[in-house]
Amino acid sequence: MIELSVTFECDTPEGRWSQLVDPLEIKDRTIVFKTPMYPHPFEITKDVDVILRQNNHIIATIKYYYLATGNLKNYFSTVLS
Repeated sequence: MIELSVTFECDTPEGRWSQLVDPLEIKDRTIVFKTPMYPHPFEITKDVDVILRQNNHIIATIKYYYLATGNLKNYFSTVLS
């Protein structure tokens, strides 16, 4: 049986953060899931690794960026200008 998992991971001042995503939904060749909430307060954009594993073998690692909600106005005004 093929075991597929998605984990969000990063280092924080409080130690290593790792959050397994559950549930996963697979539609055709697309993996659908909800992004877990980042567990610590932050004021700047925070990047984390999203790790896709199949049967304990890492298939891919991508970056995901959590945006500080207080900075969204400044972020979008910078991106749009």
